[in-house]
Amino acid sequence: MNNRNLYIDVQKGLLMVLVIIGHLSYFEYESRTITLIYSFHMPAFLIISGYLLSINQNDNFLNIIKKKINSILIPYFVLYFITLFILGGN
Repeated sequence: MNNRNLYIDVQKGLLMVLVIIGHLSYFEYESRTITLIYSFHMPAFLIISGYLLSINQNDNFLNIIKKKINSILIPYFVLYFITLFILGGN
């Protein structure tokens, strides 16, 4: 059974489209369209991500940080150093 929330997936998809539109060079950097898009798209991503964050009620702050370090930072740095080694520091 699929546990995904379609409403949130649609919101994230629309925000991704806005990011793409915001990065197009079609609009001038100081245009109202860019200002409007940049005023809310990143805060909206943060709000949605915070909504989707699942924290066990028994976890304290230190355990949450340790889990995030193990699941995000360690793989990031391992892949970074592998890439650095392969590319030779260029």
